[in-house]
Amino acid sequence: RDGLFYIIDSSGELIAITDKAFAEAETVVIADSGTKAALEFPDGSNIIYDLVTGEQTTLPNHWEDFEFSDDGEEVANKSISIDPNTNALIISSSDGSQTQVVAGLGNNADEVTVNMSPNNQVVAFSDTGQTQSGFGRDEIYLIDLDGEAIGSLIVEGGNFSAIWSLTGSAILYSVSLASAGDTPSLWYTNATGSIGSERERIDLQTWVEK
Repeated sequence: RDGLFYIIDSSGELIAITDKAFAEAETVVIADSGTKAALEFPDGSNIIYDLVTGEQTTLPNHWEDFEFSDDGEEVANKSISIDPNTNALIISSSDGSQTQVVAGLGNNADEVTVNMSPNNQVVAFSDTGQTQSGFGRDEIYLIDLDGEAIGSLIVEGGNFSAIWSLTGSAILYSVSLASAGDTPSLWYTNATGSIGSERERIDLQTWVEK
């Protein structure tokens, strides 16, 4: 409610770690390192806030969907403009400098989810694969730092959402089928070697974010 950042100590007590309030922030993404946060505001403005030093960096308004590298020193996101030909998946240092284009997005921006792996080998998932045999199947590409697909997952449904294992060697994801009332199913698969070759359905009907 107050827009401050907190930690929860070992006894469950909330402790404010900043005195800078961001009550109007619409979306907040915190780096796994706990050192940086990316904030998006309703007016389109974006900042990176350093939770250690209190410094903040303003990022371009046309950037969105931020995800940090494992150490918090880099941030990946989408650069979206009026002209789809200039839409791009990009990565920059967390102070907004040294920006590089990973891949053009064109009209597929909504099909790409920024999700950096802990080993920094994958920047995003792209739901632009070929139609698969079998009802409701999708092919999800894993996009690397060069904008190339280093592998793909064949998933049994839509609304794909994923989280990484701590080393980046495996993925836990959820999908759902409209024909089944959009009930989610949870899956676990490998993200190295022959990506997606070893997958297991977990008997738990929930979304991966939960």
